[in-house]
Amino acid sequence: MTMKKYLFAAAAMLFLLVGCEPKQKVSSETEIAAYSDSTALLMFNVDVELPIAADEVNANVRRDLLDVVVENFSKFGYEESVIGHIEGVSPELDIQTLVDKLGSEVFVSLGKLAEADYEDRMRSGAGREFALEFDFDEHYDFQWECMSTLSRILDADKYWVYLSEDYVYMGGAHGGIGGAGYLTYSKEDGSRITGFLDPSKLDEIQPILRQGIVRFFDESGEDISEDEVIDYLFIEDGIIPFPAYEPYPTEDGLNFIYQQYEIAPYAMGMPSFTVPFSEIKPFLSESARKALGL
Repeated sequence: MTMKKYLFAAAAMLFLLVGCEPKQKVSSETEIAAYSDSTALLMFNVDVELPIAADEVNANVRRDLLDVVVENFSKFGYEESVIGHIEGVSPELDIQTLVDKLGSEVFVSLGKLAEADYEDRMRSGAGREFALEFDFDEHYDFQWECMSTLSRILDADKYWVYLSEDYVYMGGAHGGIGGAGYLTYSKEDGSRITGFLDPSKLDEIQPILRQGIVRFFDESGEDISEDEVIDYLFIEDGIIPFPAYEPYPTEDGLNFIYQQYEIAPYAMGMPSFTVPFSEIKPFLSESARKALGL
């Protein structure tokens, strides 16, 4: 074998060895930080779970989720001075230090608002009327509840799913649920997977959405046909929209969740259902099919 052929063969063997080397598995380690405080008029609680930046993939996910954390705090931070401070905080801070710093400032801001709201209710008599209506003592303290959670809910082969959810109660019959919703991240590069559904196929997917909502009602103990389901919903022209929050993948298929009042009365809860990948695949965007390996 000539030197030239030998070098070529060696290079080819090296290429095969490198190409066959198994891809290093990304870390699934996370860390959790929490902040909690309360007064007679306010209960404030924050729980945050973030991936440890042990590799580039996890570092990308962590950076994106830190933006979500800061955004969530900003929504609670009503006072302009607090919001400005939050936006100026470095995400490079240790997560517990960050949560403590932002949580304490937002807690003080919300506490002032809760106190002002209570005094206004008592002064106007609205507090006593509310207490009597719901069989509370007339001196009932209207305790606000503001809670925010960010947690990983699924660790699959090709992706992670995190849930960002807030609950806010500021008096009245019930509170409201918000947050950034379900966030899916690719284990390939740590990018957030968005746009699961092809918007051009909204009309075509209507039978699947109707069937899903019928299943939701059935699990709730209500026997409703596909023809009747539209009459139960808050929608126009008989067209069920895609959820405001991104659906997210599970082992069984793509999970849809509609928020309070999004398509149904509050009493009906948050309609949710899962569509098997075999059924939903034709309605997925090309990027979603690629990310999910479908």
